[in-house]
Amino acid sequence: MRHYTTEQLLAVMQDRRYPPLLRVAALRWLIHWAPLDITKGAPYLQRRRYVRQHYGV
Repeated sequence: MRHYTTEQLLAVMQDRRYPPLLRVAALRWLIHWAPLDITKGAPYLQRRRYVRQHYGV
């Protein structure tokens, strides 16, 4: 998943035909690749909330 673009990761997150573990992995990579202005240097769980809110997933 590390070679996926942000758009591809978002597509995996939003498509219900993918297994839940794959969608969770896509979310982890979105959190990892999110810019600092989105995550604000917060701890992981807060970064996850910021990323989900920013991308609307």
